[in-house]
Amino acid sequence: MHARLRVKVRYFAAVREIVNLREEILEIEDGSIVIDLLRFLATKYGDKFREYLFEPKSENPKPYLHFFLNEKSIAGIDGYSTKLSNDCTFAIIPPVGGG
Repeated sequence: MHARLRVKVRYFAAVREIVNLREEILEIEDGSIVIDLLRFLATKYGDKFREYLFEPKSENPKPYLHFFLNEKSIAGIDGYSTKLSNDCTFAIIPPVGGG
């Protein structure tokens, strides 16, 4: 049996509306990185989530979305290759609109 990581995922704004949760605890494969978690979530939550999160042709996350691991932007760590750790907290934060 493979080792598992517990990851708390927090959802904000439009993403929260899609998944209908503020946060949840997930178990994923040990050694997973951010992109693995995002793909897992897209599989779990289906087309609406996938379309919101990923560019349709490249399957890369949309550049305006912000992702934080333990309150630090993944952009300042290793981006989508940032390794997840047991009991970490991952947040998906859409851009904040104004007007």
